[in-house]
Order: sequence, then structure tokens, then C-alpha cells
Amino acid sequence: MHAITLNPLKNRQPAPTGAGANQSPDRLVPRCRFCGHEASVVMADLGMQPIANALRRPQDLNTMEPTFPLKAVVCGNCLLVQALEVQSAQNLFAPDYLYFSSFSETMLAHARQFAEQSIARFGLNASSHVVEVACNDGYLLKWFRAQDIPVLGIEPAVGTARAAKVLGIPVRTEFFGKALAASWPPKGCRPTCCRPTTSSPMCRTSMISSVASRSCSSAPAWPRSSSTTCSSCCS
Repeated sequence: MHAITLNPLKNRQPAPTGAGANQSPDRLVPRCRFCGHEASVVMADLGMQPIANALRRPQDLNTMEPTFPLKAVVCGNCLLVQALEVQSAQNLFAPDYLYFSSFSETMLAHARQFAEQSIARFGLNASSHVVEVACNDGYLLKWFRAQDIPVLGIEPAVGTARAAKVLGIPVRTEFFGKALAASWPPKGCRPTCCRPTTSSPMCRTSMISSVASRSCSSAPAWPRSSSTTCSSCCS
């Protein structure tokens, strides 16, 4: 066995530029989804796995369950750990998507505390606008709405988006990928606080750098002010 030491300061190199920055000239050499450099150090290989939350129904038991390779690699340049294969939003967020955040009392308690701390820290009020990417069933935004703070949710799963709408939360039922990021922010929305749940949407897009550059501090279309923040960066 050979030990591989990754030093982010020593190994970091300028990212490739141009149209082919995120593509490898050799298809056998995977490229980092963020910086475009080689990402071939295998961190974990779990073989072929079914999609999470895709529970089998009785009528499906006699059919083969779709599986996909689940292998995590590390970029030797920016040290981002990433999956080699990225599934489409249609596969990940089917109409019968089962994960509802509000089923967890712990999650609800955390969301309420987060909302209270954000309101106090950033001085949010009725003239603010809080946006959450991957808002699920409204488990977080409902606490802002309860304080009469305008909100907007982005959620790709139809069922969870519908549950959020029942709570009176306006939701765009879309996947926050490159296309939506390019048109951000939506007309009539001046976000004061945007919370991309980084453990959820960022790991599910294959164009991390494109989405991040539009949704965080480098996006020129955003109305910047001292109170405009991305809570995933500043919390």
C-alpha cells in the first residue's frame, strides 16, 4: 500500500480555462467538478447502489432495481471529495420522493433556532427576503414566515414542495442547477439572506463552480448590501 499525502498549499495549481476545462482529454481520467483538475484518488468505493429513498413498492418486487456506481474520489488540487457518477434531478427527485424534513423533531428544533439566530444577527424584518435552496417541506422557512418575513423556497421534489405551499410558503418547483442559477435572482425577488443547504443541493449538481458563482458573493446580478448574506458561508 502507498500512502498519498495531499497538501492543499503545495499541490494547488491554477484551474484550467476554456470550454473544455471540466472535461478530460482522456475519458479514463476523471476531472474535478469544481476546479477541473484530475480527481483520481479513490476515497471510497461502495460498488453499485440504488438511489437513496427509492423504497420498493410491492408491484416492483419482481423487477430489477436500478443501481448506479457509487465511488468517491478526491481532487488532488482543491481536495473536494466528489462522486464520479452524478444522477439526474429526475432520478433523484421523483414524484414519490420520500424525505420530508419535518418528520424529524430534531430537524425542526434546529431550523427554529437557526431562524431565530439569523433574524437577530442580520436584523431581518418585513422588508427583508429570505430564500432557501432545497427548502424541502418548509421546515425552515415557516419560522421566518411566522415573523412576517417574506420568503421563497426552491425545491425540486413535487411532494415536498406541495407540503411547503400548504404552509403558505411560495415555492419554485425546480432543481437549482446551472440553468436556474444563470437566471438568478428571479424577477421581483431581492434576497437579503439566501440559505443554500450545502449538504443537499451543492452535492447534487455536476456544475458546482457555475452554480456557486451565481448563487454566492461573485454574482453581479445580486443586489449587494451590508445585510445581503449567504448563511451557509456566514453562519
